[in-house]
Amino acid sequence: MSFTRTRWILPALMLPFLGTAAATTIYSNFGPGNDYLGNVSRSFGGFPMVGQAFTPSGNYQLTQIDLALVYFGGTNSVNVGLNADTGGLPGAVIATWSDPINLQAIGTTCCIVQTFTPSSTILLSSGTQYWIVVAAGASDTFAGWNLNNTADDGSVALNFGSGFSLDGPLRRSAFDVLGDSSVPEPTTLALTALGLALLVSRRASKSRHSNR
Repeated sequence: MSFTRTRWILPALMLPFLGTAAATTIYSNFGPGNDYLGNVSRSFGGFPMVGQAFTPSGNYQLTQIDLALVYFGGTNSVNVGLNADTGGLPGAVIATWSDPINLQAIGTTCCIVQTFTPSSTILLSSGTQYWIVVAAGASDTFAGWNLNNTADDGSVALNFGSGFSLDGPLRRSAFDVLGDSSVPEPTTLALTALGLALLVSRRASKSRHSNR
């Protein structure tokens, strides 16, 4: 009988970890249908590196990032990074995407976006600022990050080779960040771990008594 009760208690304790797999929009300045200004972009080639910030309003597991990037000439490739914040500027790198990516050429019909997905689990914390950083993929790359058409203006971080600095307010480039909102709160994780530990201890105690 005790084994039957334990078998049902364990799944109940694990429920906070299961959640749902529905993607939530953490941040977006796209218009309807991922619309943006198809002929207006913030260009980069070698330098500057361009960084734009977002701040989640809850705890999420990152599932994808979509960027409105465009190709002008040279090697058709970009480097994209997710960075932590340090003093209001892009800081430590959390994840990077650097495989050659074929961007749409300038003048292509709007509105194609480039999608980047993490290869491992990345947790984003509520109220914490993060940065999306884009740079040329090769020394001869000339590309751009198209601007939004939703009147999203703010500071943009630029790096011309000697570190990031803020410029603006400027019209921000178009992007979105999606995530899984079923990530448990830290207190939930702690309580669940405690419950599992107590359950294991209780089963061990019963086993010792039954073997006497």
